[in-house]
Amino acid sequence: GRELGAAGAIVVLVEHEDGSGSYAEDACTGEVLRPQPPPRNYSGSRRELIRWRRPFLRKRVEELRQVVDFVHQTAGGVPKSVARQGPGEDAGRGLLFDLMSLADPSAVILAGHSFGTASVLLALQQGLAGLVRGALLYDPWLAPVPDRAINAGVPVPYSIFLSGEWAGYSHEVARIRALGRRRKAAAVACVVGTRHQWISDATFWLPQFMLRHLRVLGPADRQLAHAATVQATRLALDELLSERPCRAVFRPTFRAWALGPVESSLTSNLAVLHPQLSLDLMPL
Repeated sequence: GRELGAAGAIVVLVEHEDGSGSYAEDACTGEVLRPQPPPRNYSGSRRELIRWRRPFLRKRVEELRQVVDFVHQTAGGVPKSVARQGPGEDAGRGLLFDLMSLADPSAVILAGHSFGTASVLLALQQGLAGLVRGALLYDPWLAPVPDRAINAGVPVPYSIFLSGEWAGYSHEVARIRALGRRRKAAAVACVVGTRHQWISDATFWLPQFMLRHLRVLGPADRQLAHAATVQATRLALDELLSERPCRAVFRPTFRAWALGPVESSLTSNLAVLHPQLSLDLMPL
């Protein structure tokens, strides 16, 4: 999110309180929320997985709805620091409203990784599609999502990015293909040589050789993989937010090939900024 913020985006990180994460705190009470284990006698079948994860997703969809509602209520508003504040009002809250006054409510993009993509998909299908511009899906884990929801597709323009590990799971790729039958993704790209955690800051916690031993990092150099992911994400955002989308498609030459008048600028920009992008096309 730091690189996107440097590019002018306002990045809102949602800490879900559904009990699926390794750590979370209740926003009202401050209580630490521990991960919820699977039910007794859980066999791991997909039917049981869908049933177990259903309340998690219900909670996540409601949280996403609250966040998007807040963004629309505050974006472009009067900065809190110049508005009248009540006595004892939290200064941090005022700064938050100052920041949100700079936001464009017509340019909201939802992004999710792994189980987060399932949350984004269902939230869009259950009312948020009319409030956002598009979606970015990283390593979609669609196994907890009923087939009818997968087959309904993503109701807004979207792009998909896969780690090299995820692209090797045929069952996950099959569900991603099914997701795109109703509406094709603007781009589907794989950052080769990466593992499922490639999108998280965990890939920078320790030296690379240790993270590879722990199976957190793939064979790709983490700096190059990170640069590839950031640049590809920015290209996808440019397309989703463009009034005249250029339909960028990522090629194995590690360059973006665009159909339209901006073709040469996109290609040259990628080649100059990151000549060794570990990016490949996923033919879905």
